[in-house]
Amino acid sequence: TSFITDYLMSLGEMSQRYKKEIKHGFDWVIYRLSLDMGLTPIRLPFSRVPGDIPAPKTETEFGIDEGYLSPNSEELTIFVLKARQLNKGNWEAERFREDLEHAKLIVLPDSLPKNLKSVKIILAYNQDDTRDGIILFNAFAKLNSGERGGLIFEFERWNIDHIVSQVKTHLMSPELLPPEHFSSFRMIFDLCRTVEPFGEEWDRLLVA
Repeated sequence: TSFITDYLMSLGEMSQRYKKEIKHGFDWVIYRLSLDMGLTPIRLPFSRVPGDIPAPKTETEFGIDEGYLSPNSEELTIFVLKARQLNKGNWEAERFREDLEHAKLIVLPDSLPKNLKSVKIILAYNQDDTRDGIILFNAFAKLNSGERGGLIFEFERWNIDHIVSQVKTHLMSPELLPPEHFSSFRMIFDLCRTVEPFGEEWDRLLVA
C-alpha cells in the first residue's frame, strides 16, 4: 500500500509531452481505473494512439478533465482532477471550486444520450485533505446536488486514500503503470501468481 500511495502521490495532474517522451500523469491512472470499472470514456484530456500511449490535448476542458458513461448510458461520471491537497487556501487558489462549478454545466464535445438520468461529479485529488477543505467541498456538494434540467446531480470526493483503495480493488495489474513498463511488470505479476515468492523456483526463474 505504501508503494502504491507514494507512486500515485508523485504523479502530476495531467500527462505531458517532453520533447519525444510522454510523462504520464494522474489522469492516466483514472482512465485505466474507469475502464476496469466498466465505464466508457466520452471525454479524455489526451488522445489515444497505437500502443495505448496518451498524446496530451491542448483544448479547453471547462472543468471536466474526464467523462465516462455507464454501460446502460443512464449515468454520466465526470472527474475533476487535482494534484493538490484539498484545503481552504487551495479551494480558490487551485480552482477547486471554479472547476466544480464548470463541471456541473456539463460542457462536453459530444451530445449526451437521451436516456441519461444522473450525473456524478467526482473531485479526485492524489493528495491528502484538511478539515476546512472537506467542509468547503461538503457545502458545495449540498448546495449543488439534486435535480436540475431533468437530471439528478451528486458529488463525491476521492482523496489519495480512497484512490488507493479503488486501485487495490480494480487495478492491481501492470495497467496501473505507464505502457512502457507493461511488459516488465506483467512478467513479475504473472510470476507472483504462479510461483511462491522467494522460493527455490522463484530464485531459479529470476536468475535464469
